[in-house]
Amino acid sequence: MSKFLSTAVFVSVLALATPASAKTTHFQIDYSSSNRAVVDKAFARLLARKAARTVMAQKFGNRISVRTFGDINETNPLRYDVQLTRRSNPPVSVARNTARSIMRLAVSGKARQKKTEIVAMLQWNRFNCAAGDHIIVLTDAIETGAVRSPSALLNGKVSLPKPKAGSLRGCRVSFWGIGRVSSGGITSTQVNNLTKAWAKYFRIAGAKFHAVPNP
Repeated sequence: MSKFLSTAVFVSVLALATPASAKTTHFQIDYSSSNRAVVDKAFARLLARKAARTVMAQKFGNRISVRTFGDINETNPLRYDVQLTRRSNPPVSVARNTARSIMRLAVSGKARQKKTEIVAMLQWNRFNCAAGDHIIVLTDAIETGAVRSPSALLNGKVSLPKPKAGSLRGCRVSFWGIGRVSSGGITSTQVNNLTKAWAKYFRIAGAKFHAVPNP
Protein backbone atom coordinates (compact mmCIF):
# COMPACT_ATOMS: atom_id res chain seq x y z
CA MET A 1 0.00 0.00 0.00
CA SER A 2 1.44 3.39 -0.99
CA LYS A 3 2.21 6.04 1.59
CA PHE A 4 -0.47 8.28 0.11
CA LEU A 5 -3.09 5.51 0.29
CA SER A 6 -2.11 4.63 3.88
CA THR A 7 -2.55 8.26 4.91
CA ALA A 8 -5.91 8.48 3.16
CA VAL A 9 -7.15 5.35 4.93
CA PHE A 10 -5.98 6.69 8.32
CA VAL A 11 -7.75 10.02 7.77
CA SER A 12 -10.94 8.23 6.70
CA VAL A 13 -10.94 6.03 9.81
CA LEU A 14 -10.29 9.05 12.04
CA ALA A 15 -13.18 10.92 10.46
CA LEU A 16 -15.50 7.98 11.15
CA ALA A 17 -14.31 7.63 14.74
CA THR A 18 -14.63 11.29 15.69
CA PRO A 19 -17.78 13.24 14.74
CA ALA A 20 -17.12 16.65 13.19
CA SER A 21 -19.15 18.20 16.00
CA ALA A 22 -19.05 15.80 18.94
CA LYS A 23 -21.84 16.06 21.47
CA THR A 24 -20.99 16.37 25.16
CA THR A 25 -23.09 15.00 28.00
CA HIS A 26 -22.48 17.29 30.97
CA PHE A 27 -23.14 16.02 34.49
CA GLN A 28 -23.37 19.15 36.66
CA ILE A 29 -23.65 18.20 40.33
CA ASP A 30 -25.08 20.66 42.83
CA TYR A 31 -22.71 20.42 45.81
CA SER A 32 -24.84 22.44 48.20
CA SER A 33 -25.88 21.03 51.57
CA SER A 34 -29.57 21.10 50.63
CA ASN A 35 -29.14 18.67 47.73
CA ARG A 36 -30.01 15.11 48.67
CA ALA A 37 -27.79 13.73 45.91
CA VAL A 38 -24.62 14.69 47.80
CA VAL A 39 -25.63 13.62 51.32
CA ASP A 40 -27.74 10.48 50.86
CA LYS A 41 -25.68 7.48 49.74
CA ALA A 42 -28.71 5.44 48.64
CA PHE A 43 -30.06 8.29 46.53
CA ALA A 44 -26.59 8.99 45.11
CA ARG A 45 -26.37 5.32 44.11
CA LEU A 46 -29.62 5.60 42.13
CA LEU A 47 -28.30 8.66 40.32
CA ALA A 48 -24.93 7.01 39.70
CA ARG A 49 -26.59 4.01 38.07
CA LYS A 50 -28.74 6.26 35.89
CA ALA A 51 -25.66 8.26 34.91
CA ALA A 52 -23.78 5.07 34.00
CA ARG A 53 -26.64 3.93 31.75
CA THR A 54 -26.65 7.36 30.11
CA VAL A 55 -22.93 7.14 29.38
CA MET A 56 -23.28 3.64 27.95
CA ALA A 57 -25.87 4.92 25.48
CA GLN A 58 -23.46 7.48 23.95
CA LYS A 59 -21.65 7.05 20.64
CA PHE A 60 -17.91 6.79 20.18
CA GLY A 61 -16.40 10.25 19.72
CA ASN A 62 -18.88 11.96 22.02
CA ARG A 63 -17.62 13.47 25.24
CA ILE A 64 -18.52 13.12 28.91
CA SER A 65 -17.97 15.92 31.42
CA VAL A 66 -18.52 15.76 35.20
CA ARG A 67 -18.42 18.91 37.34
CA THR A 68 -19.58 20.17 40.72
CA PHE A 69 -21.07 23.61 41.31
CA GLY A 70 -22.75 25.49 44.12
CA ASP A 71 -21.44 28.82 45.35
CA ILE A 72 -19.69 30.67 42.51
CA ASN A 73 -17.19 32.03 45.04
CA GLU A 74 -16.16 28.56 46.20
CA THR A 75 -13.74 26.14 44.54
CA ASN A 76 -15.29 23.22 42.69
CA PRO A 77 -12.37 20.86 42.08
CA LEU A 78 -14.18 17.91 40.49
CA ARG A 79 -13.26 17.86 36.81
CA TYR A 80 -13.61 14.75 34.72
CA ASP A 81 -13.57 15.20 30.95
CA VAL A 82 -13.12 12.40 28.46
CA GLN A 83 -13.91 11.45 24.88
CA LEU A 84 -15.39 8.01 24.32
CA THR A 85 -13.13 5.70 22.32
CA ARG A 86 -12.98 1.97 21.65
CA ARG A 87 -9.72 1.34 23.50
CA SER A 88 -8.38 4.05 25.77
CA ASN A 89 -11.76 5.32 27.04
CA PRO A 90 -14.43 2.72 26.29
CA PRO A 91 -17.99 3.53 27.46
CA VAL A 92 -17.97 0.84 30.16
CA SER A 93 -14.86 2.37 31.78
CA VAL A 94 -16.13 5.94 31.51
CA ALA A 95 -19.53 4.90 32.88
CA ARG A 96 -17.81 3.34 35.89
CA ASN A 97 -15.71 6.44 36.54
CA THR A 98 -18.72 8.73 36.20
CA ALA A 99 -20.73 6.66 38.67
CA ARG A 100 -17.86 6.59 41.14
CA SER A 101 -17.47 10.37 40.91
CA ILE A 102 -21.13 10.80 41.88
CA MET A 103 -20.94 8.28 44.71
CA ARG A 104 -17.81 9.81 46.23
CA LEU A 105 -19.58 13.14 46.71
CA ALA A 106 -22.06 11.54 49.10
CA VAL A 107 -19.34 10.48 51.56
CA SER A 108 -20.26 11.73 55.03
CA GLY A 109 -18.05 14.27 56.75
CA LYS A 110 -17.29 16.38 53.69
CA ALA A 111 -18.14 20.08 53.87
CA ARG A 112 -20.86 21.05 51.41
CA GLN A 113 -21.47 24.47 49.96
CA LYS A 114 -24.15 26.88 51.17
CA LYS A 115 -25.56 28.08 47.87
CA THR A 116 -27.19 26.61 44.78
CA GLU A 117 -26.36 28.94 41.90
CA ILE A 118 -27.77 27.10 38.91
CA VAL A 119 -28.36 30.24 36.83
CA ALA A 120 -24.71 31.28 37.20
CA MET A 121 -23.55 27.76 36.30
CA LEU A 122 -25.62 27.83 33.12
CA GLN A 123 -24.35 31.28 32.17
CA TRP A 124 -20.68 30.73 32.91
CA ASN A 125 -20.15 27.29 31.39
CA ARG A 126 -19.53 26.70 27.71
CA PHE A 127 -22.07 24.39 26.14
CA ASN A 128 -22.07 23.46 22.46
CA CYS A 129 -25.78 23.59 21.81
CA ALA A 130 -25.21 23.48 18.05
CA ALA A 131 -23.89 19.95 18.58
CA GLY A 132 -26.86 19.01 20.76
CA ASP A 133 -25.15 18.94 24.17
CA HIS A 134 -27.13 17.37 27.01
CA ILE A 135 -26.84 19.19 30.35
CA ILE A 136 -27.80 16.90 33.22
CA VAL A 137 -28.06 18.73 36.52
CA LEU A 138 -28.16 16.68 39.72
CA THR A 139 -29.95 19.15 41.95
CA ASP A 140 -32.93 19.91 44.15
CA ALA A 141 -33.36 22.91 41.79
CA ILE A 142 -33.90 25.43 44.58
CA GLU A 143 -32.00 28.41 43.18
CA THR A 144 -30.49 30.60 45.91
CA GLY A 145 -28.27 33.00 44.00
CA ALA A 146 -30.52 34.65 41.42
CA VAL A 147 -33.74 35.08 43.42
CA ARG A 148 -34.44 37.25 46.43
CA SER A 149 -36.07 34.38 48.32
CA PRO A 150 -35.73 30.63 47.65
CA SER A 151 -38.87 29.97 49.71
CA ALA A 152 -40.80 32.43 47.55
CA LEU A 153 -39.61 30.52 44.47
CA LEU A 154 -40.80 27.26 46.05
CA ASN A 155 -44.19 28.79 46.72
CA GLY A 156 -44.60 30.30 43.27
CA LYS A 157 -44.33 33.88 44.50
CA VAL A 158 -41.30 34.89 42.43
CA SER A 159 -39.91 33.94 39.05
CA LEU A 160 -36.40 33.13 37.94
CA PRO A 161 -34.59 35.91 36.05
CA LYS A 162 -35.14 35.75 32.32
CA PRO A 163 -32.22 34.23 30.41
CA LYS A 164 -30.98 35.56 27.12
CA ALA A 165 -33.50 34.43 24.53
CA GLY A 166 -32.25 31.42 22.59
CA SER A 167 -29.01 31.18 24.58
CA LEU A 168 -29.37 27.40 25.00
CA ARG A 169 -31.18 26.61 21.74
CA GLY A 170 -30.25 23.11 20.60
CA CYS A 171 -29.31 21.85 24.06
CA ARG A 172 -31.27 19.44 26.21
CA VAL A 173 -31.43 20.08 29.94
CA SER A 174 -32.46 17.48 32.51
CA PHE A 175 -32.85 18.05 36.24
CA TRP A 176 -32.41 14.81 38.17
CA GLY A 177 -33.75 14.94 41.72
CA ILE A 178 -35.72 18.18 41.43
CA GLY A 179 -37.33 18.88 44.79
CA ARG A 180 -35.35 16.15 46.59
CA VAL A 181 -33.85 17.99 49.54
CA SER A 182 -31.38 16.63 52.07
CA SER A 183 -33.60 16.95 55.13
CA GLY A 184 -37.32 17.28 55.65
CA GLY A 185 -39.34 17.50 52.51
CA ILE A 186 -41.27 19.82 50.23
CA THR A 187 -44.81 19.42 48.98
CA SER A 188 -45.86 18.22 45.54
CA THR A 189 -47.22 21.71 44.91
CA GLN A 190 -43.79 23.19 45.60
CA VAL A 191 -42.15 20.64 43.29
CA ASN A 192 -44.63 21.67 40.60
CA ASN A 193 -43.83 25.35 41.23
CA LEU A 194 -40.12 24.62 40.78
CA THR A 195 -40.75 22.63 37.61
CA LYS A 196 -42.91 25.38 36.11
CA ALA A 197 -40.36 28.08 36.96
CA TRP A 198 -37.50 26.19 35.32
CA ALA A 199 -39.66 25.12 32.35
CA LYS A 200 -40.37 28.80 31.68
CA TYR A 201 -36.69 29.67 32.03
CA PHE A 202 -35.58 27.03 29.53
CA ARG A 203 -38.43 27.80 27.14
CA ILE A 204 -37.05 31.33 26.82
CA ALA A 205 -33.49 30.02 26.57
CA GLY A 206 -34.59 27.67 23.79
CA ALA A 207 -33.58 24.38 25.45
CA LYS A 208 -35.62 21.21 25.76
CA PHE A 209 -36.26 20.68 29.48
CA HIS A 210 -37.03 17.49 31.36
CA ALA A 211 -37.56 17.34 35.15
CA VAL A 212 -37.05 14.04 36.97
CA PRO A 213 -38.04 14.17 40.67
CA ASN A 214 -37.53 10.41 41.15
CA PRO A 215 -34.69 9.07 38.96
